[in-house]
Amino acid sequence: MKNAQPSRRAFASDLWRNAWVNGLAGLGLTLGLGMGLAGFLGLGEAYVPKALAVYGLILLVLLGFLPLHWPRTRLGPANQVTLARGVLTALLIALAGEGGDAGLGEAMGAGLAWTALALALLATALDGVDGYLARRYGWASPLGARLDMEVDALLVAGLALLLWNLDRVGPWVLAAGAMRYVFVFGAYLWPWLRQPLPPSRRRQAICVAQVLTLTLALAPILPAAWAGWVAASGLALLCYSFAVDIVWLARRPAPLVVGAANGLAESLTWTAWRPWLVLGVALWLLNAALSFHGRWPTLWVEWRWELAPEIAGLVLLLALGAGYGRRPSRRLIAGLAGILTLLVLGRYLAVMAPALYGRPIDLIADARYLPEVIPMLAQAAPWTLLLGLPLAFLLLLGVIFVGLRWALGRVAAALEAVAPRRLLILLGGVTFAAYLVGLASPGLAWGPGFSRPVSLALAEQLRLVPQALDAQAPDAQASDTHTPDPHTSNTQAPEPQARAGAPGPPPSPRLDSDLGRVRGAHVVILFAESYGAATFDQPHLAAALAPARADLAAALAETGREAVSAWVRSPTFAGGSWLAHASLLSGVEVTGDEDYNRLLTQSRETLVQPFARAGYRTLGVMPGLRYDWPEGAFYGYEAILDAPALDYPGPALGWWRIPDQFALARLDAAELTGGDGRPRLAVFPTISSHAPFRPTPPYQPDWGRILTADPFDRAEIKQELDPAGGEAGVLSDLGPAYGDAVAYLLRVVAGWLRLRPDLDLVLLVLGDHQPLAAVSGEGASWEVPVHLITQRAEVRDAFVAEGFVPGLVPRRPALGGMADLTQALLRAFGSGPADDIRAPGVNVPGALGQAGEGGPHPGGVQPAG
Repeated sequence: MKNAQPSRRAFASDLWRNAWVNGLAGLGLTLGLGMGLAGFLGLGEAYVPKALAVYGLILLVLLGFLPLHWPRTRLGPANQVTLARGVLTALLIALAGEGGDAGLGEAMGAGLAWTALALALLATALDGVDGYLARRYGWASPLGARLDMEVDALLVAGLALLLWNLDRVGPWVLAAGAMRYVFVFGAYLWPWLRQPLPPSRRRQAICVAQVLTLTLALAPILPAAWAGWVAASGLALLCYSFAVDIVWLARRPAPLVVGAANGLAESLTWTAWRPWLVLGVALWLLNAALSFHGRWPTLWVEWRWELAPEIAGLVLLLALGAGYGRRPSRRLIAGLAGILTLLVLGRYLAVMAPALYGRPIDLIADARYLPEVIPMLAQAAPWTLLLGLPLAFLLLLGVIFVGLRWALGRVAAALEAVAPRRLLILLGGVTFAAYLVGLASPGLAWGPGFSRPVSLALAEQLRLVPQALDAQAPDAQASDTHTPDPHTSNTQAPEPQARAGAPGPPPSPRLDSDLGRVRGAHVVILFAESYGAATFDQPHLAAALAPARADLAAALAETGREAVSAWVRSPTFAGGSWLAHASLLSGVEVTGDEDYNRLLTQSRETLVQPFARAGYRTLGVMPGLRYDWPEGAFYGYEAILDAPALDYPGPALGWWRIPDQFALARLDAAELTGGDGRPRLAVFPTISSHAPFRPTPPYQPDWGRILTADPFDRAEIKQELDPAGGEAGVLSDLGPAYGDAVAYLLRVVAGWLRLRPDLDLVLLVLGDHQPLAAVSGEGASWEVPVHLITQRAEVRDAFVAEGFVPGLVPRRPALGGMADLTQALLRAFGSGPADDIRAPGVNVPGALGQAGEGGPHPGGVQPAG
């Protein structure tokens, strides 16, 4: 006995070394042949990594069952041939997905199809060689039998996958590759299936027949209809073989003990159904923690039939570690539960940002606005919600941590037994490998079965940190990785003053017009906050706003004015109003804060300058501003009517305090009626329809009273000023509040038109962006409506020539982006021909030729507008 242990250790060391040498040789052969096939046949970049991954599974099987080769210290020629068959099998399986979305059969060509067939035939031919060598030279062992069986199973699975991916047969053929793995899984549940089967010529013959039928169905010269029948015949034979074996095992007496004597208690425990049920619940809980989705339009979540790759990888690592005697400790379990809890929080943010804001979250940029957003939301929520929400959040995190720690503990306990440990290795390995293969080959189309790892989203956020720090530097330019608008074709060259390696600002478009069609009229550009396409596209919102729109149409008819409308694409979504303002006023699409900050450092013309040159008094009406606004100097306003200048004496209505009706009334009284006789250009971003849309100011028919310290009857605003009066549901259902806010704005515009029927007015009402995705819907477009209202027929006709349609209902496609609207305004306002007035050689972003393409814009936006 004293001499046996050293020999055992020597055996383990020599055999392990020899296995690694042979395994790495096979890995190198896979790499070389894979690169050759990829270059010769024009395969994708993912082909070689996929082949290496499949061979890695075979190598994992070899190392896992290596002790079965005792007492030999070398693999021997038979196992080396089996590893060579594994190389061919890996190269064959890696062909799946190489055809892209159009299907492998259309893209691979006849040469690639025959290559796949040749690999299958060669692997099948070698199947008899390894058995002959094992018998001829006495190298037969349980390891060789197990390795040969696993390679055969992978070959069948790979052929079935290729046939389905080639559209030669339907997905039912995948049952041929899955049948053995289902049998193995059943053996873990029912011990009587684990009994050894006697050698069988029938089993060997049907295995060969299954491979040959699948290979024949792969042949390009065989019609697709025949291929289905051939594959079905092989599948029928395989089903018959498994049925015979299962019946034979069922008639045998069940083994009294499964496993070694020292594992008797564990084996008996896992023969019952209850431990498997507990393990299944634990795995489901872990998977659900990182695979949930947001349930639009609420803050709740929902689960779909998706697998979390991170959980599969974690379970695989824990199971492999337990197999080598490294059982997870309680401290490790608690630490993993804490990390998973943080990942759950990250997952919630990642899925809720698109569900609520219609764009991915940007933790670095969005965090800067929390000091403004939190008080704004607090203004619209009852104090009970404000106090209870943080406590409920902490309590929920605690419950999640406890649940995850319990689930990880159940998995760790299951790893003490052989049967569940092997099952978890199998499930985790197959799931994680399938995710990697699908990631490398989108043509396999099983990506929707996996949730996007939240760790990748967090890694992307960390990658943005250096860019954010660079953007805050004094000489910072726009981010080098700024993503251009896919709807434009901006190929402008950087200006010479741009710093090395950074994109320079786009050339300044020529913002010039004689304004012949609008001379003498007051021009008001009213940015309607959060006025987006949802007000037309969402049936419930369209119905809720129908009375307000009808009232506005009636006001137009009563005052002799007409409206023409169109769609434009906003550079932002659900927030970041300043990006839309800057895009229209500068004539350059501004899609992120980096662009915006860079724009403000430029010496550029804006839409304000042509009006100033024409003798207009230019005004920025900014009721939401309570602090200095240096941007005003960039835009070139002669005066800025901010919150202190407007001097609202009435009660504060929400975070923004000043109702839009008051701001418009103050503008009308102070600037548009009387004054020095000069016409006015007023750019007026409204605020009453800003999220969270409550409290909604009541409309005051008496426009004189709105300017007093007592603008409203106390009874009509009591409920609006009291968040406890029915406003607790605002944050969970924003739709009704949003509809009320937009209806209020439309009523204000209608009332003002009636107030000034004789005012020579050119009024442009346009949305700055869509509302939150919780209102506008998942996948909503980035389009906003634009209405031109005037009594001047020549101005109306010029806008119709630009693509506007009569009435208050726009017609798609959109005219383009905000910068396109800038040029359209200058053309329509001018007295010259309706041609492009941009400077020669200047390519203005947002080409009209790309109009009408919907979908999210890649530019960053902020949660507050």
